[in-house]
Amino acid sequence: MRYYYALLGMATLMATQAGMLAVASAQPCVSELGARRAVAGTPRGRQLVGCVAGAWVVSFAALALAFAFLLLVVGVDFAGREGLCLVGVGACSLLATAIGAFVGALPIRADLSARSGIMTGLTCLLSLFAGLYGTAALELSDWLARTAPWTVWVNPTKLVCDTFYSLYFYTSLAPFALRVAVCVAASIVLLVLATVAFRRQSYEHL
Repeated sequence: MRYYYALLGMATLMATQAGMLAVASAQPCVSELGARRAVAGTPRGRQLVGCVAGAWVVSFAALALAFAFLLLVVGVDFAGREGLCLVGVGACSLLATAIGAFVGALPIRADLSARSGIMTGLTCLLSLFAGLYGTAALELSDWLARTAPWTVWVNPTKLVCDTFYSLYFYTSLAPFALRVAVCVAASIVLLVLATVAFRRQSYEHL
């Protein structure tokens, strides 16, 4: 069961690609589409809102399908709290979108494939510490949670995993609500940083 919760965490980190591609493609120095948008006269803030909103819808739909597959096909137990799980999916997909948007807005000399590679490598690495890769990875994840509890809050894969695990393990909804709140708060911070980076970039030529 913990493996599938960790798998949802990895799927969430893979969903960051949607936000990254949407925001990075809007940059004139990254794609031709971004160059056309730059001369269209549309305010960059409005462009970013559209990119983030579209990426969140795509991420939510993809993760909701993954959740439905685990529930209906695999038979993973979510303790009868499927409705709350969808709330968690919404918060986790927002976090994924915000992470992707932040990476996509970074003023670095990297094309779409390079940025995608960064996100894929980060996803695989963080999934290790969430316990995805077998018994040894689960033991490592448990050891980190005991010796360095702060790591479970800064690793988005582990945070997503624990968001769903808390619904199964605890009768109280307080642990679940806390993790959802952390996901939303982290999303807001990342989106603010992405907005600042996206709007302040300038280019010598298009």
